[in-house]
Amino acid sequence: MTLPLEIVARHVDLPQTAETTIHERTAKLETFHPRITSCRVAVDVPHRHHRHGPAHTVRIDLAVPGGRVVVKPKPRQTILSAIQDAFDAAERKLKDFAHRQRGA
Repeated sequence: MTLPLEIVARHVDLPQTAETTIHERTAKLETFHPRITSCRVAVDVPHRHHRHGPAHTVRIDLAVPGGRVVVKPKPRQTILSAIQDAFDAAERKLKDFAHRQRGA
């Protein structure tokens, strides 16, 4: 990525595997839209449910020329599955955004 990636972790310590996954998946996003100007990934555990344990949420904010792409899928039980789901959704939204920009 040409600009620095901003990773924010709230109420959770990010393991090294999670940070590595975020960096790898962010680099892959550039293949779908080469002119991403900024990327912010926020990982949060908003509350701990007494029966189900913590629910991890991941929000991805991408700035591209002509607009923004924001993704926040449903919370997941593990941090890696939450990251994977968020980046899968970001890829789909970024593809759709690029498709609309081309006028197709």
